[in-house]
Amino acid sequence: MNANNWKIDLFSSLDAAQSLQSVMDASVAAVRPFGFDFCVWRLASSDVQGGQHLSITSSNDMAHQQESARRYDDSPSSRHCLQSSAPFIWLGTTQDEAFHLAPELFEEYYGLGHYAGWSKSIDTDEQRYNMFYVESTQPFSAADMHSADQHLQWVCAAAYVRLNELPTTVDIALTAEQRQILRLYAQGCPHVEEIADVLHKPLRWINAVLENACKLLGCTDINMAVARAIFLRLLY
Repeated sequence: MNANNWKIDLFSSLDAAQSLQSVMDASVAAVRPFGFDFCVWRLASSDVQGGQHLSITSSNDMAHQQESARRYDDSPSSRHCLQSSAPFIWLGTTQDEAFHLAPELFEEYYGLGHYAGWSKSIDTDEQRYNMFYVESTQPFSAADMHSADQHLQWVCAAAYVRLNELPTTVDIALTAEQRQILRLYAQGCPHVEEIADVLHKPLRWINAVLENACKLLGCTDINMAVARAIFLRLLY
């Protein structure tokens, strides 16, 4: 693959992206030629166990449902990315060094059809961290992972820059109720029924507030709405 053409395609796609979903689509398209099938952005506070957490995933399969449910908060990849901005890799085999750090977790993960992967944190400080990772439905050799590494770092950096550029073209003012509900969702209340119980409000009212918030943010679902509100710095 011609490196210059690859970068041109990546930046052209990201330049045309106008939403979180389109940035995710461009990221998946960019990593697919190197053998990867999925992308995930995780936005979280550095207090991983008790703080805010949101995952933007390129699919809704069982592994990504587990990611959104915070099943992988204490994975070797997550622990590494909290401490270092260097990439962390797993090859998708039982002989892999990463596998031996959490064999039961990896066996479950492999059973869901996800194998090799690469992750990296970016723009991380004491309050929050952003983690980008890609996954394959197949195991990788160490040589294949090494050859993909520089390309993946380009995708990670370019996509993150584009995500942070999206807010510059919008002027959105959320109501106090919208901010409160989106914060609760980010803090670990993934179901509107739970939010209704916490706020002692009717479910119909919660749904109406969320629907209006999604419209304001130009998003079609709550995950995307919360993610965009975080990038726009509207929640805190």
